Amino acid sequence: MIRKELFLAITIAIGGLFSWACSNNNGSDPVIEFSDEANDSILKLMKANYCWNLPTETPDIMMNSDAFFKKLLNSKDTVSWIKLIADIPTATTAYDIGFEYAANRYDDGKTYYAILYVKKGTKAEKVEIERGYLITHVSPTGLAKDTIAVTKDNYNTLLPNCITSGKQFSILYRRPGSGEAASTFNPEDVAVSPSKVQDPLYYSSADIFPASGKKIGYIVYNHFLSAGTYLSPLISKLNEFKNQGVKTLILDLRYNATGGYDYLSALGSSLVKTQDQGAAFAYLAREDASKDIAYKFSTDKTIQNLGSQLESIYVITGQSTAGPSETLIHALRAYWGDKIVITGEDMKGQNLATSNQVAIKLSDGSSKWAVKIALGHFADKNKNYSYRTKVNNELKEINTESGTKTQLKPLGDIEEYVLKGTLKEITGIETKTSTRSAKVSNWPSPVEYLGSSIKSEPGTISIDNLRP
Repeated sequence: MIRKELFLAITIAIGGLFSWACSNNNGSDPVIEFSDEANDSILKLMKANYCWNLPTETPDIMMNSDAFFKKLLNSKDTVSWIKLIADIPTATTAYDIGFEYAANRYDDGKTYYAILYVKKGTKAEKVEIERGYLITHVSPTGLAKDTIAVTKDNYNTLLPNCITSGKQFSILYRRPGSGEAASTFNPEDVAVSPSKVQDPLYYSSADIFPASGKKIGYIVYNHFLSAGTYLSPLISKLNEFKNQGVKTLILDLRYNATGGYDYLSALGSSLVKTQDQGAAFAYLAREDASKDIAYKFSTDKTIQNLGSQLESIYVITGQSTAGPSETLIHALRAYWGDKIVITGEDMKGQNLATSNQVAIKLSDGSSKWAVKIALGHFADKNKNYSYRTKVNNELKEINTESGTKTQLKPLGDIEEYVLKGTLKEITGIETKTSTRSAKVSNWPSPVEYLGSSIKSEPGTISIDNLRP
């Protein structure tokens, strides 16, 4: 039963005065709203799916739903929330400039955006922007007179605000050995459907370094979203690696910051050398162990076991590596031990899963509140969720210590700094410098990493996949 009442009750009694309404900023009295039906639904949802045990004493079911929900939260919880649906913006447009970038300060005293990778099929790819280019200036109007230099003070807002402005803007960038160039982006160049997801399989090779005499497979995989669309191509690629005799696998997850966990069972079945079909590759672990959810090895017969012929797995990580990618690494460590080697940079350390936004449905079909809740920690087969985020071999992509004047090389180029170091670790062989990766004498060297456009958040799971 829903009760919506306006209270202005002032009761004068011996010993006190009680007010059941507060004034808002304009002096009028607010509507105090509560729904015992909504609170009951919230309580059931939390009991079945929340990461932590609920308080021993249940809050008053007649409380405002906002306060009721917050009373249920554990003190360690920093991700769960409740919001009025009316206050949640309805996204009709997402914005994507078509590349990811890092902001760095350089030894010439200036700050630039360094292009990390360019997404396929975008305006950025069509105008031939490449990894390693440095964005020096941005014009919020697209006009030369409005050009603004990237600085340490504005890097966090200058380009992001242009992308989401719904207006034309331009970027000016440096190209190693080719001088400067500019590209103008119109609103239609950056506006995409919220449902549109970029193909995460960015690069692959079944023999990345044939000169070594080792069969090394290499995959750059940039997110774990939309398993229904993108899991099958990944499994097909791993199957190809098995058929092509790959003995060492390099998984490049340095830009893999987000996604769901539908990949776990399939990737476990592909990459774990020996496995029990009835066993769990990973867990969603709760404080109450009886509510743990096991991610068992897949029974899909199309998944070939590449792990059975692998001698080792190398994973490249970066400062953006988070969530599902970390879970995969952690779960593999429990099976591979020291035969899984992490190179690159230390990871985020995100092991918490959250639900997607859930509308609290009432019996009449309406919803007033929406919640997002912490579901649990993603753990390995031993239910250990204390992630080791440190790499075995540190290889900084933005190497503020090296003083090198070479640009960021294309992903898949064996002279690309992090891949090169990883290949040396595997083979003991130093790759030879190619023309493609020749040094650029006038190229600035990074001295401070400021941040990346790649955003991470706890992995989300549909509440439908959990307990009702």
